[in-house]
Formats: sequence, structure tokens, C-alpha cells
Amino acid sequence: MFRTSAPSTHHHNYDIAYVKGTLSVIEADPFTLTYVVDDEVYKTYQVRSGDAITPEAEPSKEGYTFSGWSTIPATMPAKDVIVIGNFTLVDAIEDVIANDNTYQIYTIDGKPVNSLQKGVNIIRYPNGQTKKVFIK
Repeated sequence: MFRTSAPSTHHHNYDIAYVKGTLSVIEADPFTLTYVVDDEVYKTYQVRSGDAITPEAEPSKEGYTFSGWSTIPATMPAKDVIVIGNFTLVDAIEDVIANDNTYQIYTIDGKPVNSLQKGVNIIRYPNGQTKKVFIK
């Protein structure tokens, strides 16, 4: 048996095998496209070399903004690809309070406090809506 890999004119990888007078062309296995957010695997896809890559929609996380994805190739190369994104803590005062002074702040245990504390805070608005805010 003779076996080799060769790129095609269609930008796909193929294995070429010659066994007992028969020439076979077999499409090679796909490569892994992995999205990582805050050092954890977010999503993983199997993509063939040369296929177009559509960037994953940006994830969301309350109290944080998404930094965006690292560079994503337009087409899948003949190797595994890791795309990285991170969340950044939002300025809690501007994002949560948003110029509205008619809110109440609570600790994670439900005790009312007069100002934001280190750690997790719960903001409750007059309409009943609540938001969690983490202060470093």
C-alpha cells in the first residue's frame, strides 16, 4: 500500500492511497476550530481545510463586556485553530446605576447597604428589576 497526502485545487486536503492496483482519493479528516472564553472552551467545531469560517456570535455575561475574538482566518487552514475571547468587568457604577438614584443596594445575603461593597452586590430598581454587580 502506498499512501500520501496532497492538497487539491479546491483547497481541501485529500489522502491518496494505492492498494493492489486501485487508486483511491479519500478526503482527509477535518481540523478542530475551538473558541475559548476566559480560559474555558466555549464551543468546538470540526471544519475541513479550505472551508469558510463564520465567526461565532459574541457571548454575553451580565456585568461584563466582551473583548471580541482574536484573529479568525477567513478559511480553515490545514491545522487546528484556537480563537480566544475575554470578558472585561464593566464599570459597575456607570453601567448599573445609569444616572438613576432611585435604587437600593443589597449584599449577596440580602442585607441593605448604602453603597457598593467589595464582592457581589444586588441592585434593585423601583420597577423590581435587579442586577448583580461584582466590585473588586
